[in-house]
Amino acid sequence: MEISTIENSIFILTGIVGFITIILLLFSIRSNKNVNFFFLLLTTIVSLRALIRGTYGFHLQSYASDYSPAIRSVLLINIPLFYLYFKGLVADQKKIIWSDLYHFIVPVCITISFNLNTHFNWFEQNTSILFYITIIIILSIFYLVLIWKLVYSTFYTNTHTPNLQHFNLIRNWALFLFILSSFQIVRLIISLFVDFFNNTQLSGQPFSLVSSIIWLVIFGKILITPEILFGLPKLRQRVQSMKYDKIMPNNLWKHQISSIENQNDFKMRDKMDQKALDIIQEIEMVFSTKHLFKDPKMTISELAFEIGEPVSHLVYLFKYNCTVNFTEFKTIYKINHAKELIEEGFLAVNTMETLAYEVGFSSYNPFFTAFKKHANQSPNDYFRNINKLRKGI
Repeated sequence: MEISTIENSIFILTGIVGFITIILLLFSIRSNKNVNFFFLLLTTIVSLRALIRGTYGFHLQSYASDYSPAIRSVLLINIPLFYLYFKGLVADQKKIIWSDLYHFIVPVCITISFNLNTHFNWFEQNTSILFYITIIIILSIFYLVLIWKLVYSTFYTNTHTPNLQHFNLIRNWALFLFILSSFQIVRLIISLFVDFFNNTQLSGQPFSLVSSIIWLVIFGKILITPEILFGLPKLRQRVQSMKYDKIMPNNLWKHQISSIENQNDFKMRDKMDQKALDIIQEIEMVFSTKHLFKDPKMTISELAFEIGEPVSHLVYLFKYNCTVNFTEFKTIYKINHAKELIEEGFLAVNTMETLAYEVGFSSYNPFFTAFKKHANQSPNDYFRNINKLRKGI
């Protein structure tokens, strides 16, 4: 098979996979409009160009060829588009910030001046080519530095990581994309110098197959792991809801009651069948928001007063609807809160003893025993496992 056939096949494949990625982006646009908008634009430009070049190379169409060197200079907007995508990936922005459009001023000016100089021949060719290569190199390095500062400050100096699994997923994606973006910049600069030494117009055409393969890898990564499209803003929203779920284990309650032990409870059953779910939600809410489980002297009577329900209703719930007694119920909440604090980096500046006091234990020993019982591992082991996960080991 001829090399040109392989190249054109890869271009077409890149374009097709790119448009599949675009469909995925359109379906997930609500998750983070800022992230998806810039990446959607970037993906559209790359996919369209790859399809045009591949189909023209196979003579499947003759209406559009690969862009001329002058028009190809417009593709310089891809450089700030990469940066704005990274910015949207880590920023909690609900809409596009119009002031970000100033990032396109330099690429547009370069494009206009390049086209004018190509048409009017204001400067000697070698001089103008070196000038544009220098400007493109400066522009590329400038945005690579900005991107790296974003990646480093967000993912490598941040010790407060509430959802490590998704945080690591986004961090690895950002690093993966930064490395491939750097390869793209290096390929562009090398191709421009090849154009210069071959005494041809700047086109960035040499080694374009490498660029196409890199984009094919990027698109494949997105299709395999679409969760990366959520970014950190969506992660923050998910963490807020997950905190509520994490601190209140759902397996503590049961709705089917097999038998009633006495007549008074039997009379209360119909009323409690209707109210049980609402009361359970109230209990979980005050435990989660006010951390009532931290008070070792907290009684069912005090909890009933807190949520405005009769004590008899709560006694009934913990007798028939809860899988553990009230004391154990508080202990489970303490351990889940301790796990949450460990994941949020509490032990980076505090000791295990401080953690025990923080969640409501009188000393470390009962905390250790309860943690090992309900987490199936010691707090130290849990902390070490979290650190391994944070480091991506």
